[in-house]
Amino acid sequence: QRSSEREVELGLLLAGNVTTDTDVIVTIQETGTVTPNGAQVPVTVSVRAAALGNSLTITPNLAECGTNAICSGQNGTASVTLLGPQGAGRAVRFDVVGTAYAIVTNNPAQPFASTLTVVSDVTGVASVILQASANAPTQFAQLRVTDVTSGHQVTGNFVIQQVTDGA
Repeated sequence: QRSSEREVELGLLLAGNVTTDTDVIVTIQETGTVTPNGAQVPVTVSVRAAALGNSLTITPNLAECGTNAICSGQNGTASVTLLGPQGAGRAVRFDVVGTAYAIVTNNPAQPFASTLTVVSDVTGVASVILQASANAPTQFAQLRVTDVTSGHQVTGNFVIQQVTDGA
């Protein structure tokens, strides 16, 4: 943006990982292109701890297609651990990202869904069951998980492997 006398250049702040919310002081300094003023202004910025970190795991419930793939027609478990002392009892949304699988629900009227919100247990773990489509071809699949409170998201990748042995 432009002021009446000076051009203002805005930069991007990239915070490191923190385990608890942390306040940091960023000093903004006017440098000017012709005659630097040198005026400095300290600003306090709050760096929030990531609620999910890199804790998403997707594990097949059977090992027929190996330890990293869910066979077509079979299922697996997706789990995420919420970090920090408020991890228990938080709403977590699991979203299917456009491939041949669904999330298993406990609703008999709608046993499968593309989105499901669950509550983390007392240890901060939230889990859902994933069901690969019976005739799904071998493909990469993605699952997005969102901590509803903070909006923090992680995306996990896994493989759906086609099984053609007649079983």
